[in-house]
Amino acid sequence: MKRTIFSLLLIAATISFIFASNANNDVKDDIEDRIELGREGGTTRIAPNKMYSVQKSRADEVEPIVEAYKNNNEINIVISNYSGSVSVEIIEGIREVKYSSFEVYNDFASETIKLNGVPAGYYTIRIVLDNDVFTGEFNKGKNGHYK
Repeated sequence: MKRTIFSLLLIAATISFIFASNANNDVKDDIEDRIELGREGGTTRIAPNKMYSVQKSRADEVEPIVEAYKNNNEINIVISNYSGSVSVEIIEGIREVKYSSFEVYNDFASETIKLNGVPAGYYTIRIVLDNDVFTGEFNKGKNGHYK
């Protein structure tokens, strides 16, 4: 009888530890980590010259896709349908806090920007491609945690 009660208590304790450890493991969805980006203004493309008759049709142009995700103490940027230079500015108010640039080859790139040394606060991220500017906002909490 004592063995049965001891066995049941041991099983109950084990199950309670399993449930307690799973309760603290929050699974975050990618949508929660995504920084919503908006496109600023128009493009800076120059109108074609009348002497030059070959024009690229609007259907031939593919719009670049720019996505940004916050992950602990870093920002992950994914760019597709674009090749060229990219500049990334992280701004607090009117003050630029962090700057990074990289090149995109073969229409795809993924870049990680570390936020080490960046204090907690609300920030604007500005991603500049040749003709397009994408902006979004995020909140960085203390020690890389987000609110």
